[in-house]
Amino acid sequence: MELKLDYSPLTAQITAAQAKQILSGQPTQRTGYTIFVYVIFGVIGLAFLAIFSGFITAMFGANSSGANPLTPILVALGLVAFSVLVFFVFRNSQIKRAKLTWFANANGFNYEPATSAPFYQGMIFGNGHSRSTSDRFMRIAGRPIDVSNYTYKTGSGKNQQTHNWFFMMIQLDRNLPHIVLDSLRNNFWKISNLPASFSKDQVLSLEGDFDKHFKLYCPKGYERDALYVLNPKLMALMIDFANSTDIEIIDNKLFLYSGGHFNLADPGTWSFIEAVVNNVGVETVKQTDYYADDRVGNRQIDAVAPEGQRLKGSLWPVYFFGAIAAIGFALWLFSRFG
Repeated sequence: MELKLDYSPLTAQITAAQAKQILSGQPTQRTGYTIFVYVIFGVIGLAFLAIFSGFITAMFGANSSGANPLTPILVALGLVAFSVLVFFVFRNSQIKRAKLTWFANANGFNYEPATSAPFYQGMIFGNGHSRSTSDRFMRIAGRPIDVSNYTYKTGSGKNQQTHNWFFMMIQLDRNLPHIVLDSLRNNFWKISNLPASFSKDQVLSLEGDFDKHFKLYCPKGYERDALYVLNPKLMALMIDFANSTDIEIIDNKLFLYSGGHFNLADPGTWSFIEAVVNNVGVETVKQTDYYADDRVGNRQIDAVAPEGQRLKGSLWPVYFFGAIAAIGFALWLFSRFG
């Protein structure tokens, strides 16, 4: 399972011709995102020409015939400048894609610049709409590992919000109870950044300094199982290598999440990923490869009893936003009829 990455494709200086050669065996990407970018560039280009034409006309005015001969020349120069800008943006995008493709091939991954959302059960994957991934790396041989940026949207119209996440998935050998470790380092004023909330009676306090770094949730009655999974060595590795990420174990998968998108063309990002896999990932697999839920009664069955498969959610967000709505409605009534 251990990762030993070759970073040279990410640090190499390649030309546009070399990028084209690297991508020659790759399918041409015409994703919705790509088309959207083309449309945006087209709209910006037309707006640029319209504004530029108006500026030239206002600056130089018109001659007696009603037109200034400099206007079409300057507009043409503006169009050339915009075309050069588009060319460099497109070329740099192709070079980046070529480097990531080369890096993936050198390290046993399949790389996709953009895909639809994966069908995972983790807490970030079932939310909102318009779900998609970008710069997705899936390990081809050996233990499945999936690394990607992930996006989904909530709301609509003016109230629409875009949510960006980075995730890493490492597949385990056994199904495990649902465990969530909320990193305290990425919370804001003790408010969790997790896209899901869990009942507080599922919080398990652990020994040592672990509680200073993570808040641990496990299903009621599975405290002993959680302590089995999170042995002292694994807890220490999580603190050392993953204390800025939220961690979820669900079914036979280990997820690490971080808000925002990671630059997967940066060797530093992959150095972090490599360290997490080789420490947290390796120890999690080693510690859980013999796990069996006593409630099932047969360790040959790789399953967790229903009560341990999912954490119970909390209703406090419903109460909180309901209270805000009620206060807002009361203030509206007071302003209208008070």
